Amino acid sequence: MNSEPTANILIVDDDQRSLLAMEALLSGPGRTIVAVGSGKEALRRLL
Repeated sequence: MNSEPTANILIVDDDQRSLLAMEALLSGPGRTIVAVGSGKEALRRLL
């Protein structure tokens, strides 16, 4: 059984370079990252 904590991270930014940078900084074991370019897309992913 895996006892490592997990995190779901949603990154929202309309600048593709910022999305890539934040995704690189926040990625790591136990983390699931979803990066989107708009608030509308973020809401779709959450609902």
